[in-house]
Amino acid sequence: MSMTSARQLLLSIVVITIGTALPAPAQQDSTQDLKAAAAALIAQRVQFYNNKNAAGIAAEFTPDAIFVELLPRLEVVRGQTEIQKHYQALFDAGAAGFDQKITQVELNGKEAGVMAGDYSVVANGKTITGHWFEILRQEAGIWKSAVHVFARPNPIIEWQLEFPQLRQQSGVLTTR
Repeated sequence: MSMTSARQLLLSIVVITIGTALPAPAQQDSTQDLKAAAAALIAQRVQFYNNKNAAGIAAEFTPDAIFVELLPRLEVVRGQTEIQKHYQALFDAGAAGFDQKITQVELNGKEAGVMAGDYSVVANGKTITGHWFEILRQEAGIWKSAVHVFARPNPIIEWQLEFPQLRQQSGVLTTR
């Protein structure tokens, strides 16, 4: 799948997801609140990432969050513990210089929303860019990510490209 096709798929999913949103006049103030919360969430995530704080990033997700990598290979992880392991593996691989930008935020009901955008990270001496979207859910008045989906054209952890049938778990390589 080309990067253009992946981006079209990603944007289609976002459009379908936000298609059930309330009419604009009824949600104008709430949408502004969500946009501010989304901007704060992403700013904090960038700070956590660049400080190599995998636990801090994982805490931004709901306990039952689903985390999906579409490209360069499909992988789905669930829950804060697995999300923390994902980010720790990136840190251990030397991925740094993370930046994440929001290009769209939409409210979906009173306690859910969608945000999407672009990101970049430096790995193996190269800047790798990708696209993402998240479904946000309010828990006790705090917006958290319930679903995070992203795609990038290149792997960050080199062994994933060379041996895609292998997966590293807790420092041990295993087969799928």
